[in-house]
Amino acid sequence: MFYPDGQHDGGATRFLRIDGCLTEDNYLRPAAEGQLLASVPPEPGSCILLFQPGLLHEGEDLRAGEKHILRTDVMFRRDADTRPRLTAEQAEARRLLRQAEEAEAACECDRAVSLYRRAFRLDPRLERMC
Repeated sequence: MFYPDGQHDGGATRFLRIDGCLTEDNYLRPAAEGQLLASVPPEPGSCILLFQPGLLHEGEDLRAGEKHILRTDVMFRRDADTRPRLTAEQAEARRLLRQAEEAEAACECDRAVSLYRRAFRLDPRLERMC
């Protein structure tokens, strides 16, 4: 979304937690403050790029003025020939990283740390990505 001008009050784009915040009773109402992850005010000349799947957002009510946006969608499919080729060590590191994330989510901290260390040893670039 691109905001070309700014003669308004309100109208921020609000990004929300998706962990059960929508119900049949509240899906048409603004999200509660506890569900708010971030609020981005529409400043003239600014742009928001977002990856839609799994990202819930809403527009804050406009209190005064007019808000203009330019919006578009980019749809694509990766060409299989352009997929990065992983070495056996990199593939194993990614597998270990997924296991570490699952262990961390399950509060198995010692196991998670051990898996993270093994993954980062096999592919040090992963540590910078986490």
